[in-house]
Amino acid sequence: MVSESDRGRGIGSRLVVAIEDAGRARGLKRVGIGVLAGSGRVHRLYTRLGYRDYAISLRKDLKP
Repeated sequence: MVSESDRGRGIGSRLVVAIEDAGRARGLKRVGIGVLAGSGRVHRLYTRLGYRDYAISLRKDLKP
């Protein structure tokens, strides 16, 4: 997570690239990232870095 005051400075992009590099170094072939609904800014970041939507998860709170 990048603090609100530090957003827009490329920190998130560098963090994702570091995670990808660490995965490659360990022989991993795929990375998955979860994004909460309503997180448009972070979703755009991941899309810009080459990630594509994969699944949609739905939930409903049940009333007692």
